[in-house]
Amino acid sequence: MVNEVGAAAVIEALNQTGLGEKVLDVRPADMKQAVVRPVKYERVKSADEAPKKLRPRRPRF
Repeated sequence: MVNEVGAAAVIEALNQTGLGEKVLDVRPADMKQAVVRPVKYERVKSADEAPKKLRPRRPRF
């Protein structure tokens, strides 16, 4: 909503109203804090480092 007054009016108007066979329970949303996740860093290869050789996979039977 644009402002708190309008949101309160909508909540009051829609709370405990019927929608089909159900009764609406309208209330303000709880504010959650953002989850801070660690940054994943990738290993940086130097220019003189040789690329890693991969082994061939064994066939599955």
